Amino acid sequence: MKLLLVLFIATLLSACTQMESIQRNVTSQEESIAEEIIFMLQQKKVKNLERFLEKSLKTENNYKQLEKIASVLPSESPEKVMLVGAGVRQRLMGNINLLVYEYSYMKQWYLIEIYLMQHYGKDDFELVNINANQLPDSFAATFGFNFRNAGILHYGLLIGAVLSLLIMFYSFLLCVFSPVKIKQKWKWMLLSLLGVSGLSMNWTTGEVASQAFIVNLLSFGLNKTASGPFIFNVFFPIPALLIIAFRNKVIIGKSKDICE
Repeated sequence: MKLLLVLFIATLLSACTQMESIQRNVTSQEESIAEEIIFMLQQKKVKNLERFLEKSLKTENNYKQLEKIASVLPSESPEKVMLVGAGVRQRLMGNINLLVYEYSYMKQWYLIEIYLMQHYGKDDFELVNINANQLPDSFAATFGFNFRNAGILHYGLLIGAVLSLLIMFYSFLLCVFSPVKIKQKWKWMLLSLLGVSGLSMNWTTGEVASQAFIVNLLSFGLNKTASGPFIFNVFFPIPALLIIAFRNKVIIGKSKDICE
């Protein structure tokens, strides 16, 4: 139970760090432009967005798409506006900056994604894409790292992360208390705490996928997408298992310790 609590606190701190980095990575100019675009959509003034649109997007079909997006949003002023995500995608011509907002009303929540292109060497921004969807609950409740809608897979993956962590710590202690040279010991201590490959879960949808060859410190990791849920990763303690297995054989054979 204590390990589960430590794991949860670690992921919570990770989420706090993510929110702090979001606020730092977005400039006041970007926020001003994004909020003005959203206001125009709320007021159904789609044609007024022409001055923000990238040239290739100024077509009748795109204006119709913008009208559909505008129809999703209420025209009233929201009770609360919060920047909940931000990201940058590098392209040949410049960077595409993503800003994700949550507009809160009385028991209604809307998630709005604004994509702004900033060409290299220029200060102005162009609107290249926009999405708006109504959420069933607040952004924190829908995409947060919580256990409100957790199922068997969620708890199974969490327990797997704890078991992997226990194996790593046991292997770590074996290396710590092995009678070897101090200069060599730290290498095996570090190796015992590495996780390799593993599984990743979309914490909101419960979708699980295998990972390619990835090396991670400790048995778990938590990533947050700019406009979506947390991705919980569990890594296999393969180095730790090898150290445990081969160390016993070496001791029995009275040979050189693997931690040396």
